Amino acid sequence: MVTIIIANKFVNLKLFKTIKNISLQKFSNKLEIIIINKDKKNNLNYLKTNFLNLNFVIINENDKNISDAFNKGVKIAKNNFLFFMGAGDTFYDDKVLKDIYKDLANPKLMMIIGKVNVLSEKKSIVSKRFKNKYSLLTRLSIPHQGVFMNIRYFKMFGHFDTKLKFAMDYDLILRSFKKFQKFKSVDRIICNWRLDGIGKNKTSKILEEYNYIRKKNNILNPFLRKLILVYSKIKLNFKTYLKI
Repeated sequence: MVTIIIANKFVNLKLFKTIKNISLQKFSNKLEIIIINKDKKNNLNYLKTNFLNLNFVIINENDKNISDAFNKGVKIAKNNFLFFMGAGDTFYDDKVLKDIYKDLANPKLMMIIGKVNVLSEKKSIVSKRFKNKYSLLTRLSIPHQGVFMNIRYFKMFGHFDTKLKFAMDYDLILRSFKKFQKFKSVDRIICNWRLDGIGKNKTSKILEEYNYIRKKNNILNPFLRKLILVYSKIKLNFKTYLKI
């Protein structure tokens, strides 16, 4: 029913925390956990004996980046719905999968979208509930930590773009903007998303990549794309100024 794909660079407490958290889900179906492990010094086989309620598939090899790692997981996943996590990400509570069980059993849904609890060093912010596709015009309103994606979506719209560094999930969602797929938005927090990954302190570069992705997918005209980029950067600079 669900395959969770985790991209892992170094074996550390963050990865163990994520696996431990997943294992506590009150979910009757055995979960498939695919870990693309870049740390060749540790093959992670000990996880198979410590978490017997999880079905592990571990790929011990290098990858180009997070997109490449996620794509390797997609290609071998056996279940209908896929969920992507980074080491350190955790489900918000132990009833997440139980609460959306009926939705996960609905083959007609292409996306099950929830809220995320965004964790920074100083505070946490809960994202808004997704209402319609138009919020995607200006921002990533469906981060991969907040959406279960039907594996058929990848067959229709392709895999993660390995040329992108930060917002590969934004690109993946925008590909279907003009033919937006059947989804269900649930009013519950799905995941704790830690802002200490590859995009930490690189918001300006992320905004530039957002703009490139909108252009790549022919979203809006050049003037509006530029306007959104300029506005986003002014807003970012204003927030930075207030922190000084």
